[in-house]
This record gives sequence, structure tokens and C-alpha cells, in this order.
Amino acid sequence: TLIDILASHNAKATFFIVGSNAGKYPDIIRAEIEGGHEVGNHTFYHSCLSKCSDDEIRDEIAQTEDSLMEIAGYQPRLFRPPEGAYSNRVIEIASNMDYSIILWTIDTRDWAKASTAQIVSNVNANVREGSIILFHDFTVGGTHTIDALKILIPKLLSDGYEFVTVSELICDAD
Repeated sequence: TLIDILASHNAKATFFIVGSNAGKYPDIIRAEIEGGHEVGNHTFYHSCLSKCSDDEIRDEIAQTEDSLMEIAGYQPRLFRPPEGAYSNRVIEIASNMDYSIILWTIDTRDWAKASTAQIVSNVNANVREGSIILFHDFTVGGTHTIDALKILIPKLLSDGYEFVTVSELICDAD
């Protein structure tokens, strides 16, 4: 599993959770947290926030927060809007709910079924100190994420990179 691969390399990650999936896989959520990983909020239904009212946006965030609290007593503080799409309105709502919006610097396109070789090449060509690499732990129809990570994690570690949570990255940057 992804958690096992990360553990075998003492690598940490931040998982942005879709709340409607959290209730289906509570053991995975707990394993992520127990493994020292960070969990962020990725809305409840992965809705397009530009089509949502302010109340619907708040509900999307709050429902996921409530789900993570119920499953693991975990209070997320990071928020990733679906598809990285946000507006000043989303920023204001998330901020008022005490969330920081987090995006990424490298999109592996695993969600678009990029091949293992394409993912590895993309990351190797674009990785820099402080990079946030977007991977998905689940996509309908499967991905090459696991195979790519089996190659990338050892390679990046040997190149001197560390795998840390987003909050650790942000704190180190301050």
C-alpha cells in the first residue's frame, strides 16, 4: 500500500481527504494519522466550489472536518480545493474557518492516467527544494502512482530530498 511504501522509507506525506470517502475507509484515515502523516480537508463531495453558495462551501468543509473528528479525533488545518480551483470567496470562507489553502507545485497527472515513466520524468524534471508534489491515493480506474513512487522515493532521497508533511514544509520555510 501507499502507507507501507512511505513507511519503508520513513517518508511523510499530507493526505487531502474527501469526506464522503473518509467514512468508507476509516481504517486508512487512522493509519495515515498513526503513521505520522498529516491529513487535510478536500471537501465532502469534491464539489466544484465556484458553483457552490457560501453556505454550501462552508458545509463541504465542515462535513469533512466533522468526519475526521469522528473517525480519528483529528482537526485538519489545511484545505485543498477540488481541482485547485478557488476564488477570493473560497479563500475568505476557508480562512474564517481557520484553514490555510494549499495547492501544489508539481502535478504528476496521475489522475489523468499518466504512465509510470511520464510521472517519474515529470517529477524528476521539475522537482526543487520546497516542491509540493500532487499525487492521488485513489482515482476511478486506477493509476500508476504506486509504481511511480517505488521509483521516485528512493531516487529523490538519494538526491538529498526529504519527504515531509506540508505543515513541516511551511514551518521550515518560515
